[in-house]
Amino acid sequence: MPYAANGQISQSPIEGGVPINDEQYQDALAGIMRGEVVSIDGGFSVAPPPEPEKESEPEPLTPEQELVQWRKSAFVSSRQGEQQLILAGLDEQVEAAIDGIEDVIERKLTRAWYNRSTVWERTNPQFVALGYALGLTDDQIDEHVRRASKL
Repeated sequence: MPYAANGQISQSPIEGGVPINDEQYQDALAGIMRGEVVSIDGGFSVAPPPEPEKESEPEPLTPEQELVQWRKSAFVSSRQGEQQLILAGLDEQVEAAIDGIEDVIERKLTRAWYNRSTVWERTNPQFVALGYALGLTDDQIDEHVRRASKL
């Protein structure tokens, strides 16, 4: 005697299964071959699989979360960054600003970054240190990157 359980059929007893007749077994076998699903909930049936559940829409980001996400992905070339420094009238203050960084290691890292970097990432510690050394706020640094990205 054949048996059926949710999602399976067998010629031998199945844990949690129910006995079915030979005709139901053949219907179930044919249905499984078509990609259908055997169910014993509410009685024996063979039916198309249920539609997958749609993923819920992600919660909208707060303005603060959007800003953090933007900062993580924002960058400009060193050419764009330097041109924006010129346009902002800050280019001649860069060396003095770097010299004014108190921590010797941070000062050396910032100088090396400024002199050799080809890309200025918004979240790069030396980029941020230079911005602060120039007296810029986080919002002003963001604006520098936005304007530089258009050059």
